[in-house]
Amino acid sequence: MAYDFSKISILLVEDNAYMRHLMRQLLVAVGVDNEWMREASDGEAAFEIMQSFVPDLIITDLHMSPMDGLTMIRQIRMDRDNPLSFIPIIVCTGHAAPRHIFASRDAGATEFLAKPVSPEAIYERIREVVESPRPFVRTDTYAGPDRRRKNEPFDGEDRRKSGNP
Repeated sequence: MAYDFSKISILLVEDNAYMRHLMRQLLVAVGVDNEWMREASDGEAAFEIMQSFVPDLIITDLHMSPMDGLTMIRQIRMDRDNPLSFIPIIVCTGHAAPRHIFASRDAGATEFLAKPVSPEAIYERIREVVESPRPFVRTDTYAGPDRRRKNEPFDGEDRRKSGNP
């Protein structure tokens, strides 16, 4: 099933101007309209943009300065009073070692995409966000999509039930 992404609004957070341009072109290739995209060079600039632009999706790099992608994701997710805390966030980075993937997941990222990227890979991550939304979890130390991707039976005690510590 092909999706029409022409009306999806995206905030692209990437410190490298060439990569921002390339990502914009790849997003246009999968059907995102240029008019619905905004760009930021780091997390601080992203927060400034989000004062007047409410994206449907954020695509962010990890390593930026002064505010990196992980810090930005955590701040977005942990702000209980901000409806943007539920926004899907795709991490797109050249740092695809397992420790970066786990750190992204633990910060609250929705999906992970390793550079170099292709239109097909971007399309698949956006499709995954649309077709397979995961329940949102909020605790004192984590906010974001449920980190479990498989629905498998569990034999242990279910500590998620209300009333259990």
